[in-house]
Amino acid sequence: MDQSLPRSVTRLREGNAEVRRSQWQDFAIIILLIGLSIAFKLAFEASLPYFVNPKIMESLSLTLRENPLRALWPGELEPGRFHWVPTSLLPFYALSQFLSAFQIYLVLSSLAGFTAFTLSRLSGRSRVFAVTLALLLMFGTQLSYGSTLGLTHLHYLVVTYTLLNLYAIGACVRRGPSPTTLSLFGASLILLALSTEIWINYAIGLLLSCAFLSFWARHGADIAVASASRTVAATVSILLGLYLAIRMTVARQYMLPGAEEELIFTYKSYVLMAEDFITNFFTFLYMALSNFLPSFLASSNSLTYLGPDQILAGQNGYHPEFQHLAVMNHLFFWRFLAGIWVAGFVFAFYYAVRNAFEKRSGFYAAMVCCMLIVATGCCTYLLIKFRPYNSTPALHYKAIISILGVALLVSVLLEGVRSKVSSGRVYLALAGAVWAILLIGDITRPGMIKAQLQSTGLTGYGDPLDMIRKKLGSQMPPVN
Repeated sequence: MDQSLPRSVTRLREGNAEVRRSQWQDFAIIILLIGLSIAFKLAFEASLPYFVNPKIMESLSLTLRENPLRALWPGELEPGRFHWVPTSLLPFYALSQFLSAFQIYLVLSSLAGFTAFTLSRLSGRSRVFAVTLALLLMFGTQLSYGSTLGLTHLHYLVVTYTLLNLYAIGACVRRGPSPTTLSLFGASLILLALSTEIWINYAIGLLLSCAFLSFWARHGADIAVASASRTVAATVSILLGLYLAIRMTVARQYMLPGAEEELIFTYKSYVLMAEDFITNFFTFLYMALSNFLPSFLASSNSLTYLGPDQILAGQNGYHPEFQHLAVMNHLFFWRFLAGIWVAGFVFAFYYAVRNAFEKRSGFYAAMVCCMLIVATGCCTYLLIKFRPYNSTPALHYKAIISILGVALLVSVLLEGVRSKVSSGRVYLALAGAVWAILLIGDITRPGMIKAQLQSTGLTGYGDPLDMIRKKLGSQMPPVN
């Protein structure tokens, strides 16, 4: 006994040392990722204008001077438009007193990446999962419109709150509801609800996920998962009901004729309602599914790299009265791809549901939940009339919840592939290929988004690929 005690103590010390070593490695990895993200943004995005809506900032500043508590309630921060986003706007405003819009962008994007990596590791996820999720959130172009409208970067806080909420839900499912996990879940859900109106989309996705998990758990006699699902669903339902009861008191902006967010219900034709709804569904879902793809796999290369003038010039004067339709062909080229991706997504969803039940697989159940978040993450926008800016899938911030669902889905899939690959080197090569695709997308997509925005009367900035090409061109020796 006297000899076994020192050996057990030695094993305990070795285990603790291994844990500390792993924690330091995790810390070094996330610092490296954040450093790479900041370096990329400094190289390609620091010179962009980052215009911040002055009307909103001035209205908030006036409210804080006159009655600070009023900033916690729905307010008319723009003429005719009411907002209820104190947990995102107030931190942004506080940071704006000390930092530029670009510096705030660096802080908030780094915060989202750090949160994604840290919570992933605390949840027991692999490093590949954690690295993938952090890279997708920090390097993805989902909030590139922030270079045009700086307040778009508020959505990094939305992502951070959502990740905290998902972590709390995961803890409830794994270990059962406890005062600590329930408190974190409730607090993060409130922070999220008061950070953006599109949290409603997340709430709907959660409710559907809870319904699926409850049925799936009962089918396999998993009482813990079923109980946690009911607890989460009840909490979300109560908060959603309270939120809507308050928010609907100032929801008239959605019914004003000609307003940007006018609902399809003001149409007099049911056909118009249905077709706008269907168009919005394909647009926003494709916006999410294609968000991390390189530009040449997501839209017309002719429109992106040649532009409307060269497209028209290539017609050689044929049928001049309707030459603009040639440009329209390239403007709407992405819809062919949207049909393919949405059809594939529907099939994959069916496949995941079937395997979740047939194989009693937690992996496929997680896939189903991620896909439900993807499908519902933009559902409130489906009820808004089709607007010219939706002619191209360029305003990705509107689908931020769906895009977060895609990021989680990609991370889950990449982690799940590990059991299918016998060689660790092959698996790391596969993960590296996914990360390389993301980097290529980060370099090529801003130029595509810029071209798409310009085609719909909006303004886009930044094109890392063009900057690289010009830099390389300036270093080429002259030809004699």
